[in-house]
Amino acid sequence: MLSRCEEFVEHGSDYKIDSLINLEIQSATYNPILGSSYLPLPKYLANKRALINIKNKDDPYCFRWAVLAGLHPVEKNPGELYHYVKYSNELKFKNIKFPMKLCDIPRFEAQNPSVAIGVLQLDDSNRIVPLYASQHRKRTHHINLFYLSETRNPDGSLVSPRDTPDPGAVTKSHYVLVKNLSRLLNSETNHINKIFPCPFCLHRFYNDFCLQRHLDLCGKNEPCRIFFPSNQIKMKKGST
Repeated sequence: MLSRCEEFVEHGSDYKIDSLINLEIQSATYNPILGSSYLPLPKYLANKRALINIKNKDDPYCFRWAVLAGLHPVEKNPGELYHYVKYSNELKFKNIKFPMKLCDIPRFEAQNPSVAIGVLQLDDSNRIVPLYASQHRKRTHHINLFYLSETRNPDGSLVSPRDTPDPGAVTKSHYVLVKNLSRLLNSETNHINKIFPCPFCLHRFYNDFCLQRHLDLCGKNEPCRIFFPSNQIKMKKGST
């Protein structure tokens, strides 16, 4: 404040502070969205058999391993880390720190021009929604990841997304690979047959022709959140 006051005076004003009556400083904990360490899949997601959860133990490179699992798929035990270690230097992460922050994904995409990234998550009502949608729509590889997060109080109890954690609570987060987007989203629309979801906005279609026609339009608009209650499609107020 004193510095700004001096600068203000130097520009020709006679403004002065006689006294400071009150000064209030408020602070809050900043928790950026990033991947940290391994987390097991919730039963609801594990039963879908649509995600590959790499067992990276306590290392912070879950983003790297999940992307490599998408680039180099294996049939047997795809969640085992050893499959992907030999490809660890294949991707570029210049000036990117781990754990991987969501805000650093555009920088990663700029350094790896053949790869586009999408990130999904569960909202407070356990609906699957887009968290990050790539601006790059025609790259060779589009990798969808799923972002897991959990917060535990010091006594080990799990904190619900709608509850306030106790002081000292610890939050862990983790990226996993979406192996089958259609299977992951199928139950939300109550379809028995295969669906064709857009990998960017998650809109579902009955056939591939409609999906391909949609993809040309999808990149021209901002991603939106789509709900499927009672088999009716409703858009969140204010979305595009």
